[in-house]
Amino acid sequence: MDSDNEETTELDLKKQDAAQKRKLAGKELGDLREKNRENISSFKQSLSQVKQEKTERDKENNAVAEFKERRDSLHKKAAELREQTRLLQAKFRQTGGNKTIQLRRRLEQLEYALHVEGANPRLEKQISAEMSELEKTIKASEANDSTFQEISAVRTQLKQVDSDAEAAHGQIVEHARKSDEHHARIQELSKKADFLRQEISKAMEILGDKEDAFEEASGDYHRSIREARAVETAEREKTVAEKKEVEKAQAMSAKEKAAQALEDFKKGKKISLLDIQALNS
Repeated sequence: MDSDNEETTELDLKKQDAAQKRKLAGKELGDLREKNRENISSFKQSLSQVKQEKTERDKENNAVAEFKERRDSLHKKAAELREQTRLLQAKFRQTGGNKTIQLRRRLEQLEYALHVEGANPRLEKQISAEMSELEKTIKASEANDSTFQEISAVRTQLKQVDSDAEAAHGQIVEHARKSDEHHARIQELSKKADFLRQEISKAMEILGDKEDAFEEASGDYHRSIREARAVETAEREKTVAEKKEVEKAQAMSAKEKAAQALEDFKKGKKISLLDIQALNS
């Protein structure tokens, strides 16, 4: 009986040890799967963010290209206006500059002098000749006034074009800065995605081993349960068999006693109450 108890205790310990190993293997497998699921989710999220950042970066790059094209076009326009200004200024200088007011004042003075000096033929001739030249110069000067106005208009336009070009350059700088920010985030997210990819690959490599370890531990655990149940069944069957043997032995003993009591009774011997009971059984 002591041997049976020792065997039962050993099986219980074996079952407890198998259960503990199965629990540990299951936890390691579960933790690995959970961590791998988290990494896969983060990996997918990183790839999605990289795609989004690339889209935003491309938008900024397109904006940079558009504003560069606008700025270059404005610079070209500004160069054309500067050349136009240079040519107008040269024309302006060739015609003597803006002297119309001064010339008209001189003409008025000569007209007054001619009126005063009209009795002197020689002076009259000189004044008339000067007035004739002045009238020609005034005519040219009036044309020069138009050139001056044109120069002023071109300068105003050039100022606006330079301002627009500067604004376009500012937009280029701003969108380029945003593009760099998106590019930096792309590099950071790509680095994170690469790390997660490596972690997922490592997990997939050992996941099979962890599953095998769990299956083995589960097999050991279930075998220990089956062994314990087999021992319990054997012990139960043994107990039942022993009980039957005892009952059988007891039954045989009662028959023997009854037969002996009957023999004694036939011989006229005195029999006990127990013997009478045996005869009646």
